[in-house]
Amino acid sequence: VQCALAAAAAAAAAAEPDSAWQGGCLAIAELARRSILSPQRLPALSPLLQQALAYDVRRGPCSVGAHIRDAAAYVCWALARAYEPQQLSPCVRELSASLLTMACYDREVNCRRAAASAFQECVGRLGSFPHGLEILAVADYFSVGNAANAYLHVAPFVAQFPEYTGALVQHLADVKLRHWDRALRALAAMGLAALAPVAAAQLAGQVMPQLLRLVTDDVLEVRTGAVLGVAELLPTLAAVLPAPVPPPAAHSAAGSSCFTVPGTCLQPPVAEGAVSVLARLEAAALYRGKGGELMREAAARLVEQVAAAVGSLDVVPLVQFGPTKRQQQQQQQQQQ
Repeated sequence: VQCALAAAAAAAAAAEPDSAWQGGCLAIAELARRSILSPQRLPALSPLLQQALAYDVRRGPCSVGAHIRDAAAYVCWALARAYEPQQLSPCVRELSASLLTMACYDREVNCRRAAASAFQECVGRLGSFPHGLEILAVADYFSVGNAANAYLHVAPFVAQFPEYTGALVQHLADVKLRHWDRALRALAAMGLAALAPVAAAQLAGQVMPQLLRLVTDDVLEVRTGAVLGVAELLPTLAAVLPAPVPPPAAHSAAGSSCFTVPGTCLQPPVAEGAVSVLARLEAAALYRGKGGELMREAAARLVEQVAAAVGSLDVVPLVQFGPTKRQQQQQQQQQQ
């Protein structure tokens, strides 16, 4: 048994191919389902299981990993059926967040449903997953079947519980907004905006500055996702967060631009940075060449959302495109 477990764990290593990952997960699941796996080894398996639940490797125009994520959900289901709650208590928090992230945001419907089923099994048999019963009333096998419903309705409900908010926000910002699937990037941007009512401070203080830095990234998927994320977040945060309050005279010398706790309002530099995205894209000539159509589509969405949020922003309500290359050449000729 020990040799089989060691071989299964070694197969599910970062350098191994996807077939080895799937085989290792299935072997561990069968050992766990028969209670052959020693409880002392469960905490060591938790990091490996979290990697398997998020496994998604880009290969050409698509990615592989759905079969591995499905097998990892089977491992969680098997653990819940075979072991006592106290034996799994060291890894409950990590596994619950990983399962719910997969149930809400996975691209494949079978993976979302597998994660939801595993979470339901864990809640029913272990009873130690935080807010398990409340979440099961919304995030069940059928509700996560539709991707739009999972992103825009199920995930915001789950995110209202602090144990899961950070994991959901981080997954959208770091993974799904740069996904190879064009439709999924757009859905991820809308899903990120749907989290604003429960995670406004994190989105305004961390995610928005991060996305503004990535709008001119060299990778097409990264920059289009960043522009879409900024476009969807801007009006939502402007509506949810309070407007910046001018600091009193005693604080003006310190240069404070918002007399509130940092992150609790949409800072003027962030709003101004969002408005200046279009000029940055034009200056970098990202509307032409490979991916130009995607960038123009994302920029058009940004214009629409800036117009929707302009009444709530403490910036000049003017969206300006930077000078084109032809205009720059004409200006240089006139100067000469």
